[in-house]
Amino acid sequence: MTADHARRLLTAVGPITHLRVVELACGDGELSQALADAVGAGGRVLAGDIADEAVRRARARLIRHANVTVARFDAHQIPCADGSVDVVIAGMLLMLTDRPRSVLEDVRRVLRSGGRVGASVWGMAQDNPWLSLIGAALTRSELAVRAAPAARPGGPFALARPDTLRRLVSSAGFEDVHIERVDSVLSCADHHAYLEYTRARLPSVAAALDRADERRRARLLEVLESATRRFRSDGELRLPVSALVCTGSVR
Repeated sequence: MTADHARRLLTAVGPITHLRVVELACGDGELSQALADAVGAGGRVLAGDIADEAVRRARARLIRHANVTVARFDAHQIPCADGSVDVVIAGMLLMLTDRPRSVLEDVRRVLRSGGRVGASVWGMAQDNPWLSLIGAALTRSELAVRAAPAARPGGPFALARPDTLRRLVSSAGFEDVHIERVDSVLSCADHHAYLEYTRARLPSVAAALDRADERRRARLLEVLESATRRFRSDGELRLPVSALVCTGSVR
Protein backbone atom coordinates (compact mmCIF):
# COMPACT_ATOMS: atom_id res chain seq x y z
CA MET A 1 0.00 0.00 0.00
CA THR A 2 1.44 3.36 -1.02
CA ALA A 3 1.40 6.44 1.21
CA ASP A 4 -1.36 7.92 -0.99
CA HIS A 5 -3.55 4.86 -0.47
CA ALA A 6 -2.92 4.84 3.28
CA ARG A 7 -3.85 8.51 3.59
CA ARG A 8 -7.02 8.00 1.59
CA LEU A 9 -8.01 4.98 3.70
CA LEU A 10 -7.59 7.01 6.89
CA THR A 11 -9.60 9.88 5.45
CA ALA A 12 -12.36 7.55 4.25
CA VAL A 13 -13.09 6.07 7.69
CA GLY A 14 -13.52 9.55 9.17
CA PRO A 15 -12.25 11.03 12.45
CA ILE A 16 -10.90 8.46 14.91
CA THR A 17 -9.72 10.70 17.77
CA HIS A 18 -10.18 8.96 21.15
CA LEU A 19 -11.57 5.83 19.49
CA ARG A 20 -10.62 2.17 19.80
CA VAL A 21 -9.20 0.97 16.48
CA VAL A 22 -8.10 -2.48 15.31
CA GLU A 23 -5.77 -2.89 12.35
CA LEU A 24 -5.64 -6.27 10.62
CA ALA A 25 -2.54 -7.48 8.76
CA CYS A 26 -0.50 -4.58 10.11
CA GLY A 27 2.77 -5.64 8.50
CA ASP A 28 5.69 -3.60 9.78
CA GLY A 29 3.40 -1.13 11.54
CA GLU A 30 3.73 1.84 9.20
CA LEU A 31 -0.02 2.46 9.02
CA SER A 32 -0.37 1.55 12.72
CA GLN A 33 1.89 4.48 13.54
CA ALA A 34 -0.39 6.86 11.66
CA LEU A 35 -3.41 5.36 13.43
CA ALA A 36 -1.74 5.84 16.81
CA ASP A 37 -1.15 9.51 16.06
CA ALA A 38 -4.73 9.93 14.83
CA VAL A 39 -6.47 8.38 17.85
CA GLY A 40 -4.31 10.38 20.26
CA ALA A 41 -3.65 9.72 23.92
CA GLY A 42 -7.34 9.06 24.56
CA GLY A 43 -7.62 6.29 21.98
CA ARG A 44 -6.25 2.79 21.59
CA VAL A 45 -4.92 0.82 18.63
CA LEU A 46 -4.64 -2.96 18.47
CA ALA A 47 -2.39 -3.87 15.53
CA GLY A 48 -2.19 -7.51 14.54
CA ASP A 49 -0.59 -9.79 11.99
CA ILE A 50 -0.37 -13.56 11.55
CA ALA A 51 3.34 -13.46 10.63
CA ASP A 52 5.84 -13.54 13.48
CA GLU A 53 8.37 -11.40 11.61
CA ALA A 54 5.77 -8.73 10.88
CA VAL A 55 4.79 -8.60 14.55
CA ARG A 56 8.44 -8.28 15.57
CA ARG A 57 9.03 -5.40 13.16
CA ALA A 58 5.80 -3.63 14.14
CA ARG A 59 6.67 -3.85 17.83
CA ALA A 60 10.09 -2.37 17.15
CA ARG A 61 8.59 0.51 15.17
CA LEU A 62 5.85 1.24 17.71
CA ILE A 63 7.80 0.76 20.92
CA ARG A 64 7.42 4.44 21.89
CA HIS A 65 3.66 4.54 21.28
CA ALA A 66 1.95 3.84 24.59
CA ASN A 67 -1.50 3.75 22.98
CA VAL A 68 -0.68 0.81 20.67
CA THR A 69 -0.69 -2.92 21.38
CA VAL A 70 0.86 -5.20 18.76
CA ALA A 71 -0.20 -8.86 18.82
CA ARG A 72 -0.05 -11.96 16.68
CA PHE A 73 -3.52 -13.07 15.65
CA ASP A 74 -5.51 -14.42 12.73
CA ALA A 75 -7.77 -11.87 11.03
CA HIS A 76 -10.55 -14.48 11.07
CA GLN A 77 -10.46 -14.50 14.89
CA ILE A 78 -10.01 -10.98 16.20
CA PRO A 79 -9.21 -11.09 19.95
CA CYS A 80 -11.85 -8.54 20.98
CA ALA A 81 -15.23 -8.82 22.64
CA ASP A 82 -18.43 -8.40 20.64
CA GLY A 83 -19.31 -4.75 20.02
CA SER A 84 -16.16 -3.42 21.68
CA VAL A 85 -14.40 -1.66 18.76
CA ASP A 86 -15.13 1.62 16.99
CA VAL A 87 -13.16 1.16 13.75
CA VAL A 88 -11.44 -1.75 12.00
CA ILE A 89 -8.85 -1.18 9.28
CA ALA A 90 -7.90 -3.89 6.79
CA GLY A 91 -5.33 -2.58 4.33
CA MET A 92 -4.50 -4.87 1.41
CA LEU A 93 -5.78 -8.00 3.16
CA LEU A 94 -9.16 -9.18 1.92
CA MET A 95 -8.06 -10.26 -1.56
CA LEU A 96 -5.26 -12.41 -0.13
CA THR A 97 -7.45 -14.71 1.94
CA ASP A 98 -9.64 -17.44 0.48
CA ARG A 99 -12.28 -16.59 3.12
CA PRO A 100 -12.69 -12.81 2.96
CA ARG A 101 -16.33 -12.95 4.05
CA SER A 102 -15.28 -14.79 7.22
CA VAL A 103 -12.86 -11.96 8.00
CA LEU A 104 -15.55 -9.35 7.45
CA GLU A 105 -18.07 -11.23 9.56
CA ASP A 106 -15.65 -11.24 12.48
CA VAL A 107 -14.99 -7.54 11.88
CA ARG A 108 -18.72 -6.93 12.12
CA ARG A 109 -18.88 -8.97 15.33
CA VAL A 110 -16.34 -6.80 17.16
CA LEU A 111 -17.70 -3.46 15.92
CA ARG A 112 -20.17 -1.53 18.05
CA SER A 113 -23.38 -0.14 16.63
CA GLY A 114 -22.31 2.73 14.39
CA GLY A 115 -18.82 1.28 14.02
CA ARG A 116 -16.97 1.51 10.74
CA VAL A 117 -14.75 -0.69 8.62
CA GLY A 118 -12.17 0.61 6.15
CA ALA A 119 -10.48 -1.72 3.68
CA SER A 120 -8.29 -1.43 0.63
CA VAL A 121 -7.58 -3.90 -2.17
CA TRP A 122 -5.60 -3.76 -5.38
CA GLY A 123 -7.38 -2.62 -8.53
CA MET A 124 -7.25 -4.33 -11.91
CA ALA A 125 -4.04 -6.02 -13.08
CA GLN A 126 -3.69 -3.73 -16.09
CA ASP A 127 -3.76 -0.73 -13.76
CA ASN A 128 -1.05 -2.18 -11.51
CA PRO A 129 2.04 -2.89 -13.62
CA TRP A 130 4.18 -2.45 -10.49
CA LEU A 131 2.67 -5.73 -9.25
CA SER A 132 2.05 -7.65 -12.46
CA LEU A 133 5.53 -6.97 -13.87
CA ILE A 134 7.40 -8.67 -11.04
CA GLY A 135 5.21 -11.77 -11.29
CA ALA A 136 5.82 -12.07 -15.02
CA ALA A 137 9.55 -11.48 -14.56
CA LEU A 138 9.81 -14.22 -11.93
CA THR A 139 8.05 -16.63 -14.28
CA ARG A 140 10.35 -15.79 -17.19
CA SER A 141 13.36 -16.24 -14.91
CA GLU A 142 12.13 -19.65 -13.70
CA LEU A 143 11.75 -18.32 -10.16
CA ALA A 144 7.99 -18.12 -9.79
CA VAL A 145 6.48 -19.53 -6.60
CA ARG A 146 3.25 -21.44 -7.13
CA ALA A 147 0.42 -19.22 -5.92
CA ALA A 148 -3.30 -18.73 -6.28
CA PRO A 149 -4.36 -17.41 -9.71
CA ALA A 150 -4.22 -13.64 -9.54
CA ALA A 151 -7.94 -13.08 -10.11
CA ARG A 152 -9.18 -15.85 -7.78
CA PRO A 153 -9.52 -15.91 -3.96
CA GLY A 154 -6.07 -15.58 -2.46
CA GLY A 155 -4.73 -13.80 -5.54
CA PRO A 156 -3.82 -10.09 -5.59
CA PHE A 157 -6.61 -9.12 -8.02
CA ALA A 158 -9.39 -11.27 -6.57
CA LEU A 159 -11.43 -8.22 -5.50
CA ALA A 160 -10.29 -5.78 -8.17
CA ARG A 161 -13.79 -5.14 -9.53
CA PRO A 162 -15.84 -2.63 -7.50
CA ASP A 163 -19.07 -4.62 -7.88
CA THR A 164 -17.38 -7.77 -6.55
CA LEU A 165 -16.02 -5.90 -3.55
CA ARG A 166 -19.35 -4.22 -2.87
CA ARG A 167 -21.26 -7.52 -2.92
CA LEU A 168 -18.75 -9.07 -0.54
CA VAL A 169 -18.87 -6.28 2.03
CA SER A 170 -22.65 -5.98 1.87
CA SER A 171 -23.10 -9.75 2.22
CA ALA A 172 -21.18 -9.64 5.51
CA GLY A 173 -23.81 -7.31 6.94
CA PHE A 174 -22.35 -3.84 6.36
CA GLU A 175 -24.42 -0.88 5.24
CA ASP A 176 -23.62 2.44 3.57
CA VAL A 177 -20.90 0.71 1.55
CA HIS A 178 -18.81 3.21 -0.39
CA ILE A 179 -16.01 2.38 -2.83
CA GLU A 180 -13.62 4.69 -4.61
CA ARG A 181 -10.66 4.15 -6.89
CA VAL A 182 -7.37 5.69 -5.79
CA ASP A 183 -4.53 5.96 -8.30
CA SER A 184 -0.94 6.64 -7.40
CA VAL A 185 2.60 6.21 -8.70
CA LEU A 186 5.46 4.13 -7.34
CA SER A 187 8.77 5.91 -7.96
CA CYS A 188 12.01 3.91 -7.93
CA ALA A 189 15.51 4.92 -8.98
CA ASP A 190 15.88 1.92 -11.31
CA HIS A 191 14.97 -1.74 -11.77
CA HIS A 192 17.34 -2.74 -8.95
CA ALA A 193 15.47 -0.48 -6.51
CA TYR A 194 12.13 -1.76 -7.83
CA LEU A 195 13.20 -5.34 -7.15
CA GLU A 196 14.23 -4.48 -3.59
CA TYR A 197 10.94 -2.65 -3.03
CA THR A 198 8.91 -5.68 -4.07
CA ARG A 199 11.16 -8.03 -2.13
CA ALA A 200 10.51 -6.10 1.08
CA ARG A 201 6.72 -6.15 0.61
CA LEU A 202 5.85 -9.36 -1.24
CA PRO A 203 6.70 -12.66 0.47
CA SER A 204 6.62 -14.52 -2.85
CA VAL A 205 9.36 -12.28 -4.24
CA ALA A 206 11.48 -12.65 -1.11
CA ALA A 207 11.11 -16.44 -1.24
CA ALA A 208 12.11 -16.52 -4.91
CA LEU A 209 15.20 -14.41 -4.36
CA ASP A 210 16.26 -16.44 -1.33
CA ARG A 211 16.57 -19.54 -3.48
CA ALA A 212 17.89 -17.86 -6.65
CA ASP A 213 21.38 -18.74 -7.82
CA GLU A 214 23.60 -16.13 -9.45
CA ARG A 215 22.53 -17.06 -12.99
CA ARG A 216 18.80 -16.76 -12.29
CA ARG A 217 19.22 -13.54 -10.33
CA ALA A 218 21.12 -12.03 -13.26
CA ARG A 219 18.39 -13.22 -15.62
CA LEU A 220 15.70 -11.68 -13.41
CA LEU A 221 17.45 -8.31 -13.41
CA GLU A 222 17.84 -8.48 -17.18
CA VAL A 223 14.12 -9.21 -17.64
CA LEU A 224 13.14 -6.43 -15.23
CA GLU A 225 15.38 -3.89 -16.91
CA SER A 226 13.66 -4.59 -20.22
CA ALA A 227 10.12 -4.79 -18.81
CA THR A 228 10.34 -1.53 -16.86
CA ARG A 229 12.01 0.53 -19.60
CA ARG A 230 8.73 2.00 -20.83
CA PHE A 231 8.03 3.37 -17.35
CA ARG A 232 11.28 5.33 -17.13
CA SER A 233 10.78 9.09 -17.00
CA ASP A 234 13.07 11.90 -15.90
CA GLY A 235 15.75 9.51 -14.75
CA GLU A 236 13.56 7.22 -12.61
CA LEU A 237 10.93 4.52 -12.87
CA ARG A 238 7.34 5.68 -12.41
CA LEU A 239 5.02 2.69 -12.12
CA PRO A 240 1.23 3.15 -11.92
CA VAL A 241 -0.51 1.80 -8.82
CA SER A 242 -4.28 1.51 -8.47
CA ALA A 243 -6.38 0.47 -5.48
CA LEU A 244 -9.96 0.43 -4.29
CA VAL A 245 -10.77 1.95 -0.90
CA CYS A 246 -13.96 0.67 0.67
CA THR A 247 -15.87 1.72 3.79
CA GLY A 248 -18.97 0.40 5.48
CA SER A 249 -20.82 0.76 8.76
CA VAL A 250 -22.76 -1.29 11.28
CA ARG A 251 -26.25 -0.29 12.35
